[in-house]
Amino acid sequence: SKVNFTYARGWDEVGMVGNDFEEDVERQIFKLGFSQVLTKNSLMGVDFETITDEGYLNNPYRQYRFEDDTAAANYDYAVEVYPESRTSTAVALRGLYYLPYRASLKAEYRYFTDSWGVDANTYELLYVHPIGRQWTLEARLRYYQQTQADFYKDIFSGLWVNSFLARDKELST
Repeated sequence: SKVNFTYARGWDEVGMVGNDFEEDVERQIFKLGFSQVLTKNSLMGVDFETITDEGYLNNPYRQYRFEDDTAAANYDYAVEVYPESRTSTAVALRGLYYLPYRASLKAEYRYFTDSWGVDANTYELLYVHPIGRQWTLEARLRYYQQTQADFYKDIFSGLWVNSFLARDKELST
């Protein structure tokens, strides 16, 4: 069996080209993993991960859309507003099985949740088959599903109707 622990810390500066805008972001990542050989052909593992982000977390170029009867298209745009902190947690279960003809099968399930209301599930199945000495064939099937962030909408009912406003498709269902 094997146990691993990882800690990482990073500092980023977010800015805009041609603009004096500059904000800071601080990130911390904690990972804990455990893997175990079950048989001579099979291996399983579980990984836990927590990430904390503090600071300016949105993209300064991205805008949200809001209803505006005075605009030509009946809507207008304003700069997105995100919370200044986010904590996410993920757990992943993995299994690997080596087939007798040098190929392998891998199955994985990952659950993700965060303080913004996003919950996600990922299922993945991978088949790896060597062809001769120089080629490898890989076939992968992956299914991903997530809920939207608490402050995501395609269009809001007005300007500044909520404390936080986002239209980033990565925060949508």
